[in-house]
Order: sequence, then C-alpha cells, then structure tokens
Amino acid sequence: MKNFPPVPRDRFVYTHNPVPYPNELLVAEIATHHATAQEYRLELTSSAIADLDIHRPDIGLISKQPQLTPDYRIPLMDFLARCARKTRVAPMAFYRAARLFDRYCSRRVVLVEQAKLVAATCLWLAAKADGGFNHPFSSAACPTGGRFLGPSVRARIPRLAELCSLCEPVSGYDEGMFVQMERHVLDTLDWQVTEPTIHEWVMTAAENSTASGFLSDQNADVVALKLFLCDCTLYSTDLISIHPAELAASVHDVLSRICGIAYDSEQYGCTLPRVSRSVTVRLLEAISQASPGLLRCSETPVVPEFARRARWYWQSLQAQTPAAPAPSPSPDPEVFAEYHHTDDSDVDSIFDQCMSSMSSFAPSPMVTPNREKPV
Repeated sequence: MKNFPPVPRDRFVYTHNPVPYPNELLVAEIATHHATAQEYRLELTSSAIADLDIHRPDIGLISKQPQLTPDYRIPLMDFLARCARKTRVAPMAFYRAARLFDRYCSRRVVLVEQAKLVAATCLWLAAKADGGFNHPFSSAACPTGGRFLGPSVRARIPRLAELCSLCEPVSGYDEGMFVQMERHVLDTLDWQVTEPTIHEWVMTAAENSTASGFLSDQNADVVALKLFLCDCTLYSTDLISIHPAELAASVHDVLSRICGIAYDSEQYGCTLPRVSRSVTVRLLEAISQASPGLLRCSETPVVPEFARRARWYWQSLQAQTPAAPAPSPSPDPEVFAEYHHTDDSDVDSIFDQCMSSMSSFAPSPMVTPNREKPV
C-alpha cells in the first residue's frame, strides 16, 4: 500500500483574525447613506406605510384563537425572546419573528402544543430575512472569511438542533417538523416575510452599528432603550393592531419626556405621524407591565431603571385618570406626511398631570445621547 505524506494539522483549521473597520470610512458611509435617504424620504415613508397596512395583523381574528389566550401570550413572547438571545440572532429579529407569528395567527388556528414550534420557526425565518450567513460554519460567532470587525451586526442563523433544544425535549419537536412548518408558514403568508418594522422610524443608520462597539456606551444605552420599547409593544394585545409608525411616534415621545432624548427628524429616514395620546397611554402601560423575562434579556442596567420610571409615570397617571382611553383607529394616510411634533396639548397633559401632583418626587432625565461622531 502506498504511504501518503501526513497532512499538516493546521491545514484545515478555521482561523478568524479580522482587523478593526476604519472609523473614518464608517463615518463617510453613514453620511452618504443619510444624504441619499433624505432625498427619497417621503417615498420611503409612503412605501413603508403601504406595506405595513397590507401586512398588519388582525387582532380581531387573533382574539378568536381558541387556545392562545392573552394570558398565554406573555410566556410565549418570553420564550421567543429567550430563543433570540440564546441563538445570538440580529437584535431586531425578535420583533420581526413576533410580527410573523401574529400574521400567521391571523390566518390559521394555532394550538398550545404547536405554539412554540410556530414561534421558533418564525424566528428562524426572521433570522434569514434580517441577515446572517447561510453557510455550514454559520454556527460560529463570526462569519466565515470575515475581513473586518464591524461595523454591521454579525448575525447568524440558528441551527435547527438549537431550536429543538430550546423548545424542551418534552415537546417532541424534531428538525423535520421545523422544515415542514417553515414551508407551511411561508405558504400561509404568501412568502411575504420582509415587511418594514417599527425600527424604520425608531433607529438611525448610526445606531445600527452598536454591536461592534462603534458607538459610545451612552449611545449604546439609548439603542438598548429603543429596542426595549419596541419589544414591549409585542406583549400588549391593545398595541398589535396599531400602526408601527404611530407606535414609533409614542416611543420617541416617551424617550423625550422620561430620558430627555430629543427627537431629531433629520437623523431618520422615515417621517413620523402626529403623536397620539391614547397610544402613548397604552405604551406607558405596556412598559410599566414589562415581563420579567423581557427585562432579563436586557444586558444593560439602564433598561430596568427606565421601566421603573415609566411605572412611576403610569401609576401617577392612573391616580388622576380613572380609565385610560382606548386606542384610536389609524388616521388617514395624509396624517403620516406630517413631521413629528409634541406641541399637542393632549400629549403634554399625559406627563404634565404626573408632574403637577408629585413634582417633588419626579425622576430626573436618565441619559443624554452623545451626538458626536465616532472617532
């Protein structure tokens, strides 16, 4: 038998030694993107609003689910958030997965024993839609052959073995069931899984670079607060049918009032509608009742402190207002052409009522974002 020479041990070893991405190039890319997006701002806003109107979940049909009651939604969303954190998917994949799940529940009946399978499959689809590296080595923390460390989020697609493990062995799910459910979800949603999200109005281009450490710690805390507020809207059944643009206007209003983070319309690619008082009240309620599971998924202490302050505002408001108004129906499309503003007396009264009765106990602003460019 012919003897072959031994193969060097390091010949097929996967190595990853990226270099830091140049900050000067990052600043130039963000400036170019911002200038281009501003030129088509109204067109981008109209397109995003139209797409979200088409793919909006139907809360009337979701409420008719025989087994998925509102009480079961909180632990199910906690499970989905835990899966997103354990599998290290993109930060915004959790929100997209929950939206896909709600759209699926608007068309199909989901039983309790199938809920985790459908939710985990939606997370798998969201990870593919939001980015990732569909490669045999995609289970690695860094992408295969990546040259630079940053600035974009280095997302990954969860392995089916991970999803099966997270769904607990007692569920009896296997990888084949996820593949079948993926096709069933795609057919049900007509293969439309790339809809715009609330982050189009909440996040700036620069804030999407936080995963690689290109933002200061202060701005990273602001990003964490924004992600937390967006995720809180998924737990409340009253906010499912509200247009994400309206929710984003209330998100910026709450951040401005509680944290002192001013909204700069020039930093965002989409235009915000008017602030709705009823939506802001419901958002404060959702924040004050934030699930402990969602709070545990946060990696910064700013989020629990923010939830505590929002709870204070909500309790102060409840002490003066016996019943909060129900969310108003979505406004006409013309309303979305107006810029965000907070000079509405109804909006101001939400927070002014809290401050007038307990001004001596009013919390001070938490964080002030650093608007300086990275150096």
